[in-house]
Formats: sequence, structure tokens, C-alpha cells
Amino acid sequence: MLKRWSLCLLLMSPILTAESAEPRIEADKAPFYVGKSVMACGKLAAIKHTEDKHYLNLDKPYPNQSLTILLWESDYSGFIQRLGKLDNLMGKTFCGRGQIQEYRGNLEMTISNPLFLRLMKGD
Repeated sequence: MLKRWSLCLLLMSPILTAESAEPRIEADKAPFYVGKSVMACGKLAAIKHTEDKHYLNLDKPYPNQSLTILLWESDYSGFIQRLGKLDNLMGKTFCGRGQIQEYRGNLEMTISNPLFLRLMKGD
């Protein structure tokens, strides 16, 4: 039985490693990762709220941001429950996990799961 369990773990390990191998980058490196899933980190420089979207601009305010994290209104309450009011966290370092996309000349990452947005300690 132990051999069978060990074999199962051995066969699953590439799957577990592939998921955890997602690169962690600084937000200003986002242009090199368009179309790829990463964990991108930067300081929250500005937030823009619209009726159905919330834009978190990293490193600098729009239009000079390194990366925008897009949160849809339908998901936003989960982020508030997890992190508190995001407007109170300006200047703090966040890491977002997702795929970097180019949209109208800007780079963005859409996050729907609050667990994929982390407030980093030490700021």
C-alpha cells in the first residue's frame, strides 16, 4: 500500500510543481509577460471606481501605471471582506495572480478571486 501511495505522489508532483512554478515579477516587468500567468507585484498608486469596474494602478497613476489590476463590481465585495477598503491602502505593495493582457495600449490583469490579490507585509 505504501508503494502505491508513493507512486501516486511521484506521478502527481509535476502537476503540483507546475502550478507553483508561476513566476513572481515586479509590475514594471509586465510587458515581458503579456499572455502569461504570473504573480505581479507593485505599489498601489491609484484606484479608479466606475459603475461596474475597479481599476488598481500599480507603481504610478494612470496613464503611466506599470500594470492595472481590474476587479469587476460583481466580485468586489469579496476583496473588501478580505482586505478592507482598498482606498485606505494606497502606497502599499500588492501582488496579483493572473494573466497579463494588453487592452487599448495598457497592460492589465483581471482578478475575480480575492485570494489572488495579496497585500504584502512590511510596507
